[in-house]
Amino acid sequence: MRDLVLTLFIFGMLPVCFSQPRIGLLMWTWVSYMSPHRLTWGFAYDFRFVYIIAIVTILGVIFSKDETIARRPPINAITILSVMFMIWITITTLNAYNPTGANWEWQRFMKIQVMILATYMLITDQKWLHRIIWVVVISICFWGWKGAIFSVLTGGFHRVYGPPGSFFHDNNGLALALVMTVPLIRYLFTQTKNRLGKISLIILAIMCILAILGTYSRGGFLGLAVLAVFFWLKTPRRLTLLVSFAVIAFSTNHFMPDRWKARMDLLQSDQQTVSTAIIASNSILDTSSLGRLNAWKFAVNLANDHIPFGGGFQTFQYFLFLKYAPAPWMLHDSHSIYFEVIGEQGWGGFFIFISLHLLAFRSGSWVLRRTKRRPDLKWASEMATSIQIGLVGYWASGIFLGLAYFDLPYHFISILVILKSFVSHKLSQEAPRHSTVISPMIKTETSIFSGQTIPSRTQKPYDTKSKLMRPKTWPVSSSKIEPSARKKPSQEDFKSIFPR
Repeated sequence: MRDLVLTLFIFGMLPVCFSQPRIGLLMWTWVSYMSPHRLTWGFAYDFRFVYIIAIVTILGVIFSKDETIARRPPINAITILSVMFMIWITITTLNAYNPTGANWEWQRFMKIQVMILATYMLITDQKWLHRIIWVVVISICFWGWKGAIFSVLTGGFHRVYGPPGSFFHDNNGLALALVMTVPLIRYLFTQTKNRLGKISLIILAIMCILAILGTYSRGGFLGLAVLAVFFWLKTPRRLTLLVSFAVIAFSTNHFMPDRWKARMDLLQSDQQTVSTAIIASNSILDTSSLGRLNAWKFAVNLANDHIPFGGGFQTFQYFLFLKYAPAPWMLHDSHSIYFEVIGEQGWGGFFIFISLHLLAFRSGSWVLRRTKRRPDLKWASEMATSIQIGLVGYWASGIFLGLAYFDLPYHFISILVILKSFVSHKLSQEAPRHSTVISPMIKTETSIFSGQTIPSRTQKPYDTKSKLMRPKTWPVSSSKIEPSARKKPSQEDFKSIFPR
């Protein structure tokens, strides 16, 4: 029954996606992040709804006659770097060590980037920026809400996972997605006027935090701690926020089991402490921390041997570990966005990747500076702040999580670019324009001979190059200059003007 209802709904929306591509973009965002087909058990479970929605939306953009839809993405440093990254990844894929896996990853990444370019063309104002943020929050927070209930019912003893087959299907990926979504809830809270709506968003943020803790993800916990610091720096209500942090910390310490505390302690432990803490908690020996270090060294060795290109997608394979890893028997994924890009795209791809994120963050700072004293653009300032905090959370969690090609950070980057373009256009419209009409306040100068005020000789009574007809006689001072009032300059006048 679920399969039939979901399929009829999505296919029924396809004509709307074609006629109104912005609706298609929202549909694609919803299906990509929420993965509603993964809640079914029949034919819809593996159906490629995202692919179909993307094709129909792109066709709608191509054949649309809506003048508000841009004919091409904006050309700036960020979009140029995005295209460069796509070209670079194509080159590394053609020379990948694992061609089959690399081709599949390349197709998925390119589909995401095409829809990101469509986002630049479709989202052009505050209304649609607001709507796409709402869709992202509802889609991802559905799994946060579901995971929080699961954690409470099981006493936090079992891990929380995301939708199967998605980018954040495992516990680490879900933690990273929720870390990036919590700042968006903050933005929606600042824009919501209804008291009930504000309370609902606070509850949703708390449930997302519970779900992050329930994932047992150390990268998610680190990202949550970094979010707390940035929320502290950005909010004026620091005392209220401090009390909230204290309540959350106290509840976590008393609610979460000992095995969760032992796992979080591994963030600051060395190899001996890792083994001791895990054995003491009566769990299976977890060598993920050591495996990460081994995989990071493998990525650096591989990139150094293939400058400037890396090994291509899915290069963390056993036959390559035998050559480049310090401990070849410890096969492990990168579990880091930085070392994932270094190993797969090389140092050149890593430079493009970092530059793309830093320039996007700088665009957010530009928006903050320009909207600092503008109450009418307060929403833009709040949005830029929230997106920046979300990116910082992604960078922090990404130290231990390998989701370098996840579509949400690229969505964040596109939102910052669109936001900067909107604010720049808004300010340029309000800037004083250069006018060709001379002010009625005519420049005058005083005659050194008569002491009378006369029109400036630098201005012409009639401008032949302008279509504007100006008076042939300029207004002068109230006392009209008569020829009889003029006096012949004396020799003393010349001496005062041209002294020897």
